Amino acid sequence: MKPSQKFLSLLLVCSLFMGIITSGINAQASTSSFSFSASSIRSIQKQLTAKASAPLKKILEKQQMAALKTKVANYLKSNQLSSGEWNIYVKNLKSNRSFSLYNRQTIAASTIKLYAMAAAYDKISKKELSASWDLNNKLYNMIAYSDNDSFNSIARTYVGLEYLNTFIQKQGFKQTEVFKGIAPGSHPFIQQTTPLPGNVTSASDCGKLLEKIYRGTLVSKSASKAMLNLLKSQTYRSKIPAGIPSGVTVANKTGEFDEYQHDAAIVYGKKTPYVICIFSHSSDPSIYHIRRISQIVYQYLN
Repeated sequence: MKPSQKFLSLLLVCSLFMGIITSGINAQASTSSFSFSASSIRSIQKQLTAKASAPLKKILEKQQMAALKTKVANYLKSNQLSSGEWNIYVKNLKSNRSFSLYNRQTIAASTIKLYAMAAAYDKISKKELSASWDLNNKLYNMIAYSDNDSFNSIARTYVGLEYLNTFIQKQGFKQTEVFKGIAPGSHPFIQQTTPLPGNVTSASDCGKLLEKIYRGTLVSKSASKAMLNLLKSQTYRSKIPAGIPSGVTVANKTGEFDEYQHDAAIVYGKKTPYVICIFSHSSDPSIYHIRRISQIVYQYLN
């Protein structure tokens, strides 16, 4: 029997049961001193309905995300956008349902700065690093303005490459690794690491990091709050936020390098908060399509 059929059977049984209870109570109340109040009957019905609706809710939530995944995939297909050039992750933060499209490791560009930010707060929490004015200023500039030299200084001097990658591994971000500094910039970390491969991550890794920040579990509740405030200060709003109605809060971090165009965001939808990460590697006008996909997801979930 299919899940939907099982649910309908359960709902029918519960409906019949509620009918029997209601009619039985009413009949008994009219022929004897025994009685239930109308509010008691409604309470029993409400409890039974809640129990009956729980499996339906799970089925609907699962179907909702599957339908949204198909909708996004169809958008890419109808616009002749290659699946090999896109990497998308969406998670409904109310239902905990998510989907990935073409998940793979890819060049991170400036989205790698999310991990440097988190590792810095981790080191601060362990009292291995002082939250000095200089460090706080670099953290702000690295996220709000995507300043490369701030990232290079944090990754190389304040946190250290070994600590950063160990932190990433311990957090379970399996598709993310930092190898080098980000150019253009003047920090010596760029020249010291130029021959190495580019920094890598994935849409799903970034999505999981953002969810931990949203739930207050990345490093600590206070550290997560501080990181969230930095993301809300983001000045680059031409991608995911541009597909969201005005007035809706979006905390995001972009990345761009040659033909790579990325954005990772927490969207505080009026009905549904969610995480959305869209990574692309295409000569097509990717920013336009990122906006459109962002719009599709928002409208569907809200």
